[in-house]
Amino acid sequence: YDFYVQSGDVTLTGMLNAKNNVTIGAARSLTANANNINIGGSFISNGTFYQGTGTVTFNGSGRQVSYINMYYNMVVNKPAGKFYATYPLAINNSLTLTKGVVATTPSHYIKVIDNATVTGGSSQSFVSGPFIKVGDDAFTFPLGDTTLPDTSAYHPFSMTAPTGATSSFTARYFPKNVLTDYPTFTSYASTLKPVSTCEYWSLTRTVGSSTITPTVSWNANTCNINALADARVASWSGTQWTDLGNNSTAGNQAAGTIKANTAGPNTANQYYVLAEFMPTPIANQRYWVGNGTNKSWNNTANWAAVSGGPGGNPVPTANDTVIFDGGGKGESDFDVNVSIAKLLVKSTYNTNAIVQGTYNLTVGAAGMTMNGGSFTGGSGTITNNGSLTLGGSNFTSTSANFTIYGSFTKTGGNFIHNNGRV
Repeated sequence: YDFYVQSGDVTLTGMLNAKNNVTIGAARSLTANANNINIGGSFISNGTFYQGTGTVTFNGSGRQVSYINMYYNMVVNKPAGKFYATYPLAINNSLTLTKGVVATTPSHYIKVIDNATVTGGSSQSFVSGPFIKVGDDAFTFPLGDTTLPDTSAYHPFSMTAPTGATSSFTARYFPKNVLTDYPTFTSYASTLKPVSTCEYWSLTRTVGSSTITPTVSWNANTCNINALADARVASWSGTQWTDLGNNSTAGNQAAGTIKANTAGPNTANQYYVLAEFMPTPIANQRYWVGNGTNKSWNNTANWAAVSGGPGGNPVPTANDTVIFDGGGKGESDFDVNVSIAKLLVKSTYNTNAIVQGTYNLTVGAAGMTMNGGSFTGGSGTITNNGSLTLGGSNFTSTSANFTIYGSFTKTGGNFIHNNGRV
């Protein structure tokens, strides 16, 4: 059950299986040579552990703690619970993450030395906290966070090979808005839309001077992955978020990775986020970018020149096409009479709503195309000088008059008359 080196020095001649703790007493030693050790509890040492070339596997179902500061090979394969290091823990040859979370802190971390490798890493097994890589190897940090559900917890970060066998980088994933920790990081390049508000990675170069090209990832909790071709990696330059481009992507909108096209900054403290490309605006188009809290139609903060772009554009007028899509995350409430050239609601607006209230809506000859979300009519009039195409929206008409000068085509969604006149 427990294995305790209480007196003398022990040299293994075969595999050691301990269902609970392995303990090395004060002034005692345990020599593994090439033999493997399986531990269901903690590895406690008040003496000396000679690691040899064997593998130490932590396979218990509860909290497991290592009081050892170095392993040749280490495997984490836990059916439940977390693994903790009480000292900085170095991996000399290989770390295998099969199942179970490794929890680290800035003072109790895992460090993989030059030429050592990491295999595994998944939503079932990752490092939550800082992780250090030393050397000139291209490397993937198997990062994640235990505050997220298992289905979205894994967020690896990869870097191209640094220069120099002593180069050292520390990476960490944070499942929160970067502005929470760095409220001045607000400026961004003109080629970028506002960057992710739900996650970021830090990378600290503690030894060396080389730059790296990063690959970051997204998962179910990510909030700004739409078209993969528009995805970008952004890094903080000290004054703004810089567009590092999109060299390649893998995966789909639910989960995947993106490699930057250019290297990150040549600084010690680096920060990376997911971003989206800012396309060239098309004249007389306005996109709803309300955040769900501010619902006012008549507020410039809720209107952008491109999908998901920064707000602050003029409120739409009779010359403008108004577009609702996935770049607008919340409800839009009329608080003024509305006159626009065209109303286009895309399927990506999904569960959100446009609410008319008591105000009038006038649409030009380009008409109304409603493919997503819902339109909730009120008591104001609706005058559509073009056609109405209902392809997926739940459309509740006004209780007053709804005038359509073109055709009415319904291929999906629902139309509710609301006791008004059409």
